[in-house]
This record gives sequence, structure tokens and C-alpha cells, in this order.
Amino acid sequence: MILGWLDTDAAIEFANSTSADIRKLIPPSEHEPTRKEIGKRMKKLERVILNAKAFSASHKLNFYKKAKLANTLKWNLKEAGYSEEFVRDVVGLVVVNL
Repeated sequence: MILGWLDTDAAIEFANSTSADIRKLIPPSEHEPTRKEIGKRMKKLERVILNAKAFSASHKLNFYKKAKLANTLKWNLKEAGYSEEFVRDVVGLVVVNL
């Protein structure tokens, strides 16, 4: 029972696929997005949010698994070159929708 509670393989795999989806949908940019670009980004992120809800429905996530997923997603996005603010906002959106 405890081994299942600590098994984060599915959460890590989901975080890796989510970060790959985000990199495809919204490539990292060095300029601040305009209001119009922010609206477009949110439309693109709706797909990521729906995937997070579907993943949460099919997997029982305890706080440890959610934390591991969030941390993996955060570092994947940081390493891809996204701004700190963007990473914080996206990880927050994903975690809230789990």
C-alpha cells in the first residue's frame, strides 16, 4: 500500500508530456507578451488544463504525487527557458486543475 502511495512514475510522465506540449504550443520568448498574446496563450493553455483534469480523474493523486508533478513541470519549463512568472503561472494552473 505504501509503495503505491509513493509511486510517482505516472505523475512524472504526465509532467514531462505536459511540458513538451507547452513547449510546442507556446515557445519561450524573450519579450513581454502583449494583452493580445496573453489571450492567445490562455486559449492554447486550455488544452493543457483539460489534460490535467483528465489525468486527475484517471489517477488518484495524493499531495506527494501532486508535489512531484508540480516540481518536475516547474524545472522542465525553467530549463526550457521560460520566465519565472510564466512558469509560476502555468504550474499553478495545472496544479489547481488536478
